[in-house]
Amino acid sequence: MMDRGIGYGRALVWGGMLGALAVAAVLGAAFLGIGSSGYRSAGVPDEVLVVCVTRDAEGASLGGVLFLLEEGGEARVVDPTQEVTLPGTSYQTLQDAYPFGGGNAVSRAYARAEGVDSPAWLVLPEDTWTAIVDQGGGVPVQVERGANVFLDERLISIEEGAQTLGGSELAAWWASAPFAPSEPAAARVRNAVSEALVHAVWQEKEAVVEAFADGKADTPLAEADLRSFLGD
Repeated sequence: MMDRGIGYGRALVWGGMLGALAVAAVLGAAFLGIGSSGYRSAGVPDEVLVVCVTRDAEGASLGGVLFLLEEGGEARVVDPTQEVTLPGTSYQTLQDAYPFGGGNAVSRAYARAEGVDSPAWLVLPEDTWTAIVDQGGGVPVQVERGANVFLDERLISIEEGAQTLGGSELAAWWASAPFAPSEPAAARVRNAVSEALVHAVWQEKEAVVEAFADGKADTPLAEADLRSFLGD
């Protein structure tokens, strides 16, 4: 077990302050060139950048789980910690683009880093993707190192070994990554959570579409195009 938990409860004030800063950042995004423009194509895309929102140790929202999903269910995990340019800010990683314009900002930052056109994107807030995971009965994972994590003022214990994790447990495991003994170990946690969410999103495609229709997910795609892309 890890010796140190993550104190979400004591970070509520910080979370509120960061939330206010994020609102101001979004309002200024058009001037910074972060949140403007982006994905423009119409119709069914070849791939979609899925942004599963997570929280850091202070409770701030990040684009922490990222993967490029292709038609047919193939996916490529994207490193959320890769360095990118976020004009007008001091932030330097891809996951940090999210507070500055949501999925559009993440898509644009990814495109600049990779030298490609901005991909279509789909944002699944934490409450949404954890519900999708739970609806599917959880996801199978291999936990390399156990962790004790405070999430929403609740201690969640992640045991070592092969098991099935629910949505909140998966969110807690992701939050444990910065406390891993090394960056490679942290990267393995992030990759494992990302791969688990690829599985959950593809297995619960109808739930993803329903979340968008209910205003619990965000994408520039029309509902019919999202449904067609998922093959639902």
